[in-house]
Order: sequence, then C-alpha cells, then structure tokens
Amino acid sequence: MNTLATLPPVPAVFEAALPLLGPMFSGHREMSPVPAAAWMGLALAALGAVAIGRQAPRVALALVTAAVVGLALPVGLMVWLQHGISARYALSALPALLLLAAGPLAFLDALDRPWTRAPRSLVAGAAVIMAALGVAYAGARRDAYREKADWRRVAAIVLARSAPGDTVIVSSDWSDVCLSYYLPTGADARRVVNVRESLDDAKREAAAVPHALLVSAGTHFSNAVPRWMEDLPPVFRGPRESLQVAFYPDRPTYLETAITAAEVAADETRLTTTLRSRIDMTVNARTYLLSGWHDAEVYGRDTPSRWADPAAIAYLPVSSRWPTELVTTVRPHPRLVDRGLTVLINGVSVASVQLTDDWTEVRARIPRGYLRLGANTIELRTAAPAAPYDRGAKAVQGIALR
Repeated sequence: MNTLATLPPVPAVFEAALPLLGPMFSGHREMSPVPAAAWMGLALAALGAVAIGRQAPRVALALVTAAVVGLALPVGLMVWLQHGISARYALSALPALLLLAAGPLAFLDALDRPWTRAPRSLVAGAAVIMAALGVAYAGARRDAYREKADWRRVAAIVLARSAPGDTVIVSSDWSDVCLSYYLPTGADARRVVNVRESLDDAKREAAAVPHALLVSAGTHFSNAVPRWMEDLPPVFRGPRESLQVAFYPDRPTYLETAITAAEVAADETRLTTTLRSRIDMTVNARTYLLSGWHDAEVYGRDTPSRWADPAAIAYLPVSSRWPTELVTTVRPHPRLVDRGLTVLINGVSVASVQLTDDWTEVRARIPRGYLRLGANTIELRTAAPAAPYDRGAKAVQGIALR
C-alpha cells in the first residue's frame, strides 16, 4: 500500500508552490534533465553552504563533501552511462540531501563550540523552512502517485505471463528504468529489450522469438511503437502515463502460452453470467472469438450472425464449470459445394453434420476428457469454397454451451 496516498490534504497556501517545488523534490513530471526548479534548488543549497561556512567552516566543508561524494559523483556516473532519467531524478534530491545533512553536522559543531544567539536564530529559521518544504514535498509525492503508473503492478502482470528467459520489449528508457527495477535478476530474469522508440527494432525483436510481451508508457517523441502495440492483443491498459501492455504475435498464442488462471476464471464467469453461456456473435463476443470471424451483422430483430472462414475458432475458458454440450446454428454460403461441417474441441472432432440451404441447428456432446482447465478452443470447420469470397464459407448465429 502506498502510504503517500493517505496523507492529509496540502494546505492551500502551498498549492501555488507545488508546480515549482514538486519537480525539484520528486522529479515526477516529464521535463528536461535539469529543470529551472532544480537549478533554483542548487543555488539555494550553495547559498546555504556559504552562509553556514561563515559561522562553521567545518560544517560547510562536510556538507560540500557529502554532496559531492553522496550525490554529485553518482549523478555524473549516471550521465556518463547515459542513464539520463535516473540522473535527473537523483539531481532533484540534492537540496533535500543538504538540508538533511545540515542538522546533525550543525549539532556536532555546537558540541565543539557553543553557539551565539545569532546562529540559533538561523537554525530556527532553517527549521521553519524545512517544515514548509516538507509539506510541499508530501504534496509533490502525492501528485507523483496520482500521475505515475504503479510499476509494481505492471511487473506482477509481466511476471505472471512470462517465464524466465522470455522476451519483454519496452518502448523507451522510461519504461525500461521503471519496469526493470521490479523484475528479478539471475536465473529468474526476463530478457528486457529497450528498442528506444524504434518501430523497426521492435518488430525485428518480436519476430525473432515465438512470443513476447510489450510495454509502453510515458511521453514518446514518436508514437509509432505504441500505435503498433494497439493492433496487438491487449493484456493491460492503465489510466496513467498512457500505459499499455500487449502480447505478440496473436491472441491464440497468448491463450496457449501466457494466460493466467485468474483471467480464465474471469472470462468463464463473464461467459456464464453476463453472456448466459452464449457467444452471441455481437461485440460482446470479441473476447471469445479468435480467428476466422468477420464483422457482426444485425438486421432489424433478426438474430445476430457472423460470416466465418472455413476454419473459425472460438475460445472456451474452463475454470470450475465443465460444459457437456455445444449448440450452434449455421447456414452455408450459397456457393459452398461441400456442405459438411465438423465441430472440434481442442483439435479433436466431436460432431460432423451436413448443412442445408437454411439455418441448421448443430448439437455436439463434449466429453469431459476432451477439455482441460484453462483455455480451450472450439472450431467450426467446413470445406474451402470453390472460389475465394469476402464473406467466407458459412454464417453462424451463435455458440451456446450447456
């Protein structure tokens, strides 16, 4: 649980300062590596070190040393390694580091030499400023929680749908930094590939493996990769940072290799409750229709139907309920010569019938041994038409399960 979300509201007097102070302390907004707010913080920190140095040179020296060793060198190393996002976030913490170091160092200096009244006033004033900045800092962190994706959740989604060694393609440095932080290393590591917004690299990396997860979030200079991901089967979309997780290459492969038991249970519940155990060929059936189906057609009060290719496949989730019979209504294409229809469950035939010119009700008993817990497939197979037609070989009104 993120406790920052439960903090009390920020007083109105500090609201106006949040746009300026927020980036300086949290870096949560997309900006250049060294924004104006960070420069202001650095300037104030430098002035503070000089002011302290006039009264306590050893404290000032210790502050500067702590800043250089504890922050400046790591930030410089990040920049040298081209981790610009990490460097930006670390740099924004420099003023806070100096303020935190000032208290204990000033206390140690006071033990060595008693303070006069003037330095005590300076310390009291610094405490007030630190309290005000702390309130603003809390507000900035609250904004960060609201505006940034929960990357722990995204990492959990990736881990549940992949195995060690599987490829995870991330669209940009931002997605790489945030996601990789929560992914395991060593023997359980996933192969994270950062394509840095290159659509060609993303397609090449995806085509080189049997399947892959793709993650995109944050601001992009080019939206080519996120747009391409929208055409792939979606796994998750978040309300923050335009976050999306997609699967390559298609939904049948996802059902075979990556779907979780929780997803199967949710799909089964929806099918048996909202859809009342019937794939009715309307837009509500998109979750369950895989390959070989065309757009839904509805004429007045007629039962909705879809034209289907010679091999039309639907998804049957099985988590706790085991259907025993399948009922569907099918009409052949007028020019389909071979009117034979075969119903297959997970590739095994359970019924074969001859279709008439009109709608034909087809019933098929489903032996329990033909099903498995998880994702199953239903296939309605007919012979290929004598010539290619846009609408395929047959029309289907629905698939009901009992």
